[in-house]
Amino acid sequence: MADDAEPKEYERLPILDFLVVRPPRAVDASVLRRAYIRDDALVLRAGKAVREDTDLHSPNSPSRIGRLVFTKVCCEHQEPSDAAMQDLFDALLGLLTPRVIANCHPREAMEPSAPVDLAELERHAHLRVGDVYFVLPDTLDQILGVPLVARLNAVLKVLRAAAEQSPATLPAKFRQDLDQALGGRVARQVVYDGAVHSVEFMAAKRVLFDTLYLLYILRRWAPLDLSGIIDGLRTLHVLEHLAGPSVATGAQLRELLAAKPVIHPMFARLFRYCGTPFNEIKPVGVAELKVVKQWLVGYRPGEISDIHNVMLGELKKRHHRLLSKSEDVFSGTTEEDSETTTDTGSTTRFEVKNECERVVKEQLGANANLSLSYGQAPSVVVNIGGGITWSRTQDRTDKAALNFSQEVVSKAVSRVQSRTVQQRSMTKLREVEERNEHEFHNEEGHGHVSGIYRWVDKEYCAQVFNYGCRMMFEFVLPEPSAFFVDSRLRQHEAELPCLEQPKEPEYKKVELSFTPDDIDAQCFAGLQQKYGLQNESYPVEYKRVTLMNTATNEVTFARKDIPKERHPLIDTYQSRVEGLDGYEVRTVRPTGVILYRELDEFPADKNKHTATFDWNQFTVTMNGADLLRYDDTVLTIKHHLLHPPQSDVSPPADGPILMDGDLLTLSVAHQDVTEYSVSLTLILKIGTVKLKAWQQKIHTAVRLIEQERVDRENQQLELDYRSRQVDYRNKVAEMSSVPVAQLLRGGPESVNRETILTELKRQCLAMISKEFDADDSDDLLTDDETMGSRTVDADTIRVRVDEDVYRDEKKKEKITCVTFSNGPREVTYPLPRLESSRDKGRHIQFLEQAFDWRQISYVFYPYFWRTPKRWVELSGRTEPTDPHFEAFLRAGAVRVLVPVSEHYNADVEHFLCTREPWFGGDAPVIGDQLYLPIHEELRRQQDDRYHATPEGKPWSFVVPTTLVYLQGSQDRLPDLAAERAGADQVDTKQPSGGQALRNGHGSNPQVRP
Repeated sequence: MADDAEPKEYERLPILDFLVVRPPRAVDASVLRRAYIRDDALVLRAGKAVREDTDLHSPNSPSRIGRLVFTKVCCEHQEPSDAAMQDLFDALLGLLTPRVIANCHPREAMEPSAPVDLAELERHAHLRVGDVYFVLPDTLDQILGVPLVARLNAVLKVLRAAAEQSPATLPAKFRQDLDQALGGRVARQVVYDGAVHSVEFMAAKRVLFDTLYLLYILRRWAPLDLSGIIDGLRTLHVLEHLAGPSVATGAQLRELLAAKPVIHPMFARLFRYCGTPFNEIKPVGVAELKVVKQWLVGYRPGEISDIHNVMLGELKKRHHRLLSKSEDVFSGTTEEDSETTTDTGSTTRFEVKNECERVVKEQLGANANLSLSYGQAPSVVVNIGGGITWSRTQDRTDKAALNFSQEVVSKAVSRVQSRTVQQRSMTKLREVEERNEHEFHNEEGHGHVSGIYRWVDKEYCAQVFNYGCRMMFEFVLPEPSAFFVDSRLRQHEAELPCLEQPKEPEYKKVELSFTPDDIDAQCFAGLQQKYGLQNESYPVEYKRVTLMNTATNEVTFARKDIPKERHPLIDTYQSRVEGLDGYEVRTVRPTGVILYRELDEFPADKNKHTATFDWNQFTVTMNGADLLRYDDTVLTIKHHLLHPPQSDVSPPADGPILMDGDLLTLSVAHQDVTEYSVSLTLILKIGTVKLKAWQQKIHTAVRLIEQERVDRENQQLELDYRSRQVDYRNKVAEMSSVPVAQLLRGGPESVNRETILTELKRQCLAMISKEFDADDSDDLLTDDETMGSRTVDADTIRVRVDEDVYRDEKKKEKITCVTFSNGPREVTYPLPRLESSRDKGRHIQFLEQAFDWRQISYVFYPYFWRTPKRWVELSGRTEPTDPHFEAFLRAGAVRVLVPVSEHYNADVEHFLCTREPWFGGDAPVIGDQLYLPIHEELRRQQDDRYHATPEGKPWSFVVPTTLVYLQGSQDRLPDLAAERAGADQVDTKQPSGGQALRNGHGSNPQVRP
């Protein structure tokens, strides 16, 4: 290894990073004295500086700022609040001189204020209260009345020049320049007065520390830079050590110039000093970042891998064939059959038959008679009579028969067949065939040959490199995966569809827009066309029928040779009609003849009384109701021959006569009638009951048709409802079947690693900043919303479709046009809130940079460190592909080590005391007994990854490879050491940046890749 050339930085590959945590080592008091500037409690008496045991921060303290802060914080016992801070702020401003801008106020208004110009406000930090300005003393030039402070800038310039130009012993000219900057005096004369510090030195130190305290507190209200005052304290610190014999080299001088002032925790904690501090966590110690790096040293032959023997004259061939074949077939079949059969048969007959019969009867009769009578007297009476009779009877009979014949056979077959076949076939065929015709042909003259093949091994060298110390914090956190688990479950819950249980459909009901009474001829015509009521017809409103005597099959009701009786006689007839049920007889048209007897034809009664008048009555009743009535009674005795009128007459019955049945009974009551022959023609109108029954029938038929339609629609609604129910149940079952453990599984190992780091980081930040915890009473940033909104009238281009554009105004032809319109629209923009963003951003930036979150170390503790009710849940979480992530999910607690980033140690200490990030240059060190040794050790050993210190001796190890080397080959394995030596000679001839560029670090080797 000693002979090998040194490998380049890029050739050293880091293979392992680890932190070694240890407590801080004890630091010598002299080292602490050089590295930190303390404020000694001094009291001036009789022009001398006398040390006393009086504490700096007490009512008797020589520090004005110390006395004021002590009084406000410890004596008045104010609780931490905005009012207490405002009271302290007002008290501190009372120590400063109020200033107003010159030439803006009259002189009497400026008293007791002093004028200030704009140039002074631009050069120095200041606070403004109303119209009054308070210029803060952030530079040494503003501190007046102390002669030594006025010389510190010149002294600091000399010290820095000597520190930069003197790598070893300080030159003699340095002392001359320093004495000249001090006004011709040496450092010991300025610092000491005999055995004690001089009054001049202690006054300068006192005023600088008081100024530092003042600015340190006021930086909560104004951005301040403390570097000017700290440089003054560092200058006094160097002078104090130069007054003795301890400073002789430039390195010692640079160390003194890097010293940090120490302030009391009271100035940092303020009103939390006497109570509970903001955060009581302490660092557990320091950790050294160590990295194991390896680099390749060379190649060397290893063990024998194969030997090929070829005898003399032998021809040996080697044929290699490798076949790798895999086939995966996935198939699934789902089949569903559903069949519904409906078979309906009906038979209806409807036939119309019309018969019309017309009979005309004519009868002609002639008679003549001659009668001779001889009486007792000698006389002869001759009676000669003759007569001709002609009668014509016309009878028309209409017969109608209605039959309907319809056979309907309805057969509906519904078959639903669903078959889902899913088949996935994946065939992987990999075939490797080596036809390396390795012909080992051993020609004559070479003898037997044995070819020896050896494995090639890589030789590596490894060494541990120390990259410096870091302050470490240790936390034991509860259940690190709690938020991750809850967020995963909530995310899954948010991604699930909002299943709404299907509601039972509102089934439709038959609602007709008309009643049976509304069905007239016009309404029926519309219904017939709409519902296909071709088999129905509107009933005939009026019918005319001539009654027929069933005994004679004639249309006349006649009787002759009626006995000569003086009392009424009744003749009964039967007549048959069809299709008149429900009709009402409105009028009767009688035809025929009625012959009455004369009065003298009646014989005298037994009492020999003679009739004084005729009872010429003729009444026809039908089914007991009077149909026709004639009363031709006369008071004179004479012969009456009555011919019935030819016009229609209304029946004398009370109201219309309702036809009921096909067989009618006609009763003819008559008196004093000798002969009659009557034909009766009835004029009928459909009755109300029959009409309403027909209307109800049509209404019912329409309702049935509508009911069938509604039933079909309701059936479809029912099918849809059941289908939705099935889908709903399937989705519920699918969501219910997802195991919780499956939802908590992670992804790739790198993603799981980031998840673990993020969760641990969040809980560590809760411990450090007291944010993101369960108690929100002390939150400062968590609920501070940095995003707001603003509503503006935004110009938006929209597409407008106009359908009322006339192509031709005369023809009134419209067309559709598409145009673009630009109109305002209210839009709400998310925008940052500047004040909140600045304040919260300072904390975010600090907390992200102050800790090296990528280097945290952690150990998971088992599930039983949580409450027993969570044991089953935690222990049941699994992640088969990543055991490390499974341990994260199951952990009941975790121990975390968090390193502080380089150069942030004092800043983190300041944040833990004040809850304020430090962004003002070097932070002063807070005087804590634990922090000082840690600070000193870190200050002396901090480094970055490009200037590591090797630890121990490097070691070598061999890694076998799959490469094969033929022993005795003319081409030897490469010599890496020789190649490195040759590369070094080439690099010396290249420009200075060539090697850096080849290393991948650019021109700045300090930049981490």
